Amino acid sequence: MLKKIISIVFCVSLAACANQNVTQSDSECGLEQLMLGVSCIEPDLDEIVKHPLGSPGNPVRADGPAGQREYLSRLVCTNGEPVSEFKRTSSAGMGPWGFILDSYVVLCDTHQGVIEHNVYLDLYHKGYRETEVAEGFGDIML
Repeated sequence: MLKKIISIVFCVSLAACANQNVTQSDSECGLEQLMLGVSCIEPDLDEIVKHPLGSPGNPVRADGPAGQREYLSRLVCTNGEPVSEFKRTSSAGMGPWGFILDSYVVLCDTHQGVIEHNVYLDLYHKGYRETEVAEGFGDIML
C-alpha cells in the first residue's frame, strides 16, 4: 500500500514539474527533491513581483508550518489590531516557487465587523522569515 502511495505522489510531482520551466531532467525531478524542499522549476521573479504578497502568484514564503503560523501571528489588521484568528483551509495547487501552496483564512475584528482575508503561503523555504506585509493588512510586527 505504501509503495502505491509513493508511486502516485511521484507521478503527481513529475506531472507538476512537466507543467513548469524544468531546471532538472525529469528523472531528477521527483518525490525525493520535493521532500527535500528542492524545486523542479526556476521561479520567474519578474512575474512573481507583479502579484500582491499573499496571493497565489506571490505566496508568503515560510519555514515550515511553524513559520506559517509565526508569520500570520505577526500580521496587524488595518485598524492597528493583531489578527484575531487564522486557520488553514486547504492546499491550493502549485505555486510559482514550484511547491504546493497552503490557503489560510485570516480574521480581523474591526468596527465594521469581522473581515476575512485569504492568504496563500509556501512552507518550503527553510530558514526564510518574511518581513513584508501581505496585501490587505496594515503592518507586520518584526
